[in-house]
Amino acid sequence: MKTSGYWTTNDLRLRFKVSKMTLWRWMSREENPLPQPKFKGKGSQNRWAIEVITAWEDNQETV
Repeated sequence: MKTSGYWTTNDLRLRFKVSKMTLWRWMSREENPLPQPKFKGKGSQNRWAIEVITAWEDNQETV
C-alpha cells in the first residue's frame, strides 16, 4: 500500500466503500470530520494526502 502521495475522491470511495455524498457528509461532521482535500478540482479530481487520511483513519478507532 502507498504511504505517501495522494488519493482521489474515487480512491477514497473505493477504500471506504461509500458514495461520494457520504465523503462530503463526513467532511461536514462536527466531531472528527474527514480532512478537506489538499487539492480541489472538479468532480473526482480532488486529491487527499495519503498520510493525512491514514492519520484520520487511526483517529476514527479512538473516537
